[in-house]
Amino acid sequence: MLPTWRTWLLLLVTGACGLTWAGRNAHEFLAISRPVATSVLVVEGWLPDYAVAYTIEEFKRGGYQLLITSGGPIERGAFLSEYGSHAALTAATLVRMGMDPARVAAAPADAALRNRTWASAVAVRDWLAANGMGHESVNVVSLGAHARRSLAVYRKVFGDGWAVGTLAVPDRDVDPAGWWRTSQGVKVTAVELLGWLYEVVAESGRIANDATTSHAQSH
Repeated sequence: MLPTWRTWLLLLVTGACGLTWAGRNAHEFLAISRPVATSVLVVEGWLPDYAVAYTIEEFKRGGYQLLITSGGPIERGAFLSEYGSHAALTAATLVRMGMDPARVAAAPADAALRNRTWASAVAVRDWLAANGMGHESVNVVSLGAHARRSLAVYRKVFGDGWAVGTLAVPDRDVDPAGWWRTSQGVKVTAVELLGWLYEVVAESGRIANDATTSHAQSH
């Protein structure tokens, strides 16, 4: 027996309401803060200065012992700077803002045309291994809607033996309660939603092999 027009209407209205609710809460869903107990804090090097300042406060508040900066080569302005990577630039910024240099380490990533977050996560993982760090947990500081994608990537790269958490610094350029009202909000939220979905459905094993092989060949 086919559904009646009233049933179809109910399904249509229910679906529309569901999509509206999901859309309104998309940015909040992506900007996840779910830290784990750890002594190692990672900050993505491309973050703005106010997010770096937040990272320092989180470092003090959380009782961390080590702060690692991540990020690949600087694409613009490198010829005017002594720092060749976002990781190195952010590490220097942290020290200038008052961090103890002994507690800060840069883990620069190789250049990557795509999957830059993946390349950065691999660099952090390899830095910890190369420096004999036996930690099995990290927290990653990211910006707004990028946090959920970073969490997915770092969990894949570090593997099941690691506990990975994330902290999302509120993005000052996006209103989380009305992100769809501005072009910047739409662009950021849409791009990060697609990026997270890609990480969910991607063939993690193939990507991991590609990233690890590329990193090994560069050294």
